[in-house]
Amino acid sequence: MIEKNDERMLELVKDGNIKYKELLEKIRTDYKKAYDVIQLSNTTPYQKSSATTDALYAICKDKDAPASPGADEAPSPRLGEDANGADYASAAQSCSTTPQRLSSARSPSGDRQLEKAIQERPS
Repeated sequence: MIEKNDERMLELVKDGNIKYKELLEKIRTDYKKAYDVIQLSNTTPYQKSSATTDALYAICKDKDAPASPGADEAPSPRLGEDANGADYASAAQSCSTTPQRLSSARSPSGDRQLEKAIQERPS
């Protein structure tokens, strides 16, 4: 159930479709018991999914991540030690599948944010 919900959210995010928020909300409602088995240190499954999907949505929808609301806050600081390799891999994979969107989103500010996120990533 978790995997399917996450896949559907990611599809909507990649399409720039705000309806991903409906599936995100199900993490706190309909699918809460399933997501509650995920143990995180400093965040909830909802917060972790929100940080990731909101950042990707800003890139995919607005095509200008640094200028988007909340996009100046990288997902890794929001997740802290709960960020893991899969979070970074998912973001990189999602970005690599939307090169036409990313080419217009690149900016010196965005490059600095990416460098900072990589430096802050847990070992």
